Amino acid sequence: MDRQDIYVKTDKASEEIQNRKYKLSQALRSLLIMIDGTKTIGSYVTQAVALGDVTAMLQELEQQGFIKKSTDAPRPLPTSMPGGKTSPGTGQEKGPAKTGGGMIDLGTLFTSGDQDKSKKK
Repeated sequence: MDRQDIYVKTDKASEEIQNRKYKLSQALRSLLIMIDGTKTIGSYVTQAVALGDVTAMLQELEQQGFIKKSTDAPRPLPTSMPGGKTSPGTGQEKGPAKTGGGMIDLGTLFTSGDQDKSKKK
């Protein structure tokens, strides 16, 4: 379990929270309620220290099927490959700037008044 992992609740977790169907201990249930799909495991370790060994508790919740790793976790940025293309599937290629390509024409940052001032210096 990596401290940067993000976990989400499963349907089984929803059943436990709504109906106490699986009769989790109060500490496990409290931690389960805290899981929101946005915070890292490391944040729970620091926030819920009063509950006990949070890492072991998270592992238990995962093993019992109450939580799972989020598949929506942030992905690393694509890396450049030979031929000027980025990682497969990104559909982006290096080359001349196109409309909407995120490139800025630095010439548009200066007004004609700014250019006149630079010529006088």
